[in-house]
Amino acid sequence: RGLVGSEMCIRDRAEAAEKAEAETRRKALEDKEREKAERAANRRRKRSSRSDSVIETAAKSAARSVARSLGRELVRGLLGMLRR
Repeated sequence: RGLVGSEMCIRDRAEAAEKAEAETRRKALEDKEREKAERAANRRRKRSSRSDSVIETAAKSAARSVARSLGRELVRGLLGMLRR
């Protein structure tokens, strides 16, 4: 026996729903993979922009050392003034 109108609609609706669900899952998976790739690219970009050259590292170290020394001298001077 062949399908009549309403039976065909029911069958076709189920098939259409399955196709739509499969397409939604496929798109969600693609989106997830794209986001994962973007996060990895961003991590690589951040890592490469953080690395300083040897000269920059040496200059920063020297600046910190000078600042520490000046800070110590300043504190010692202030404490010395308070003792008097």
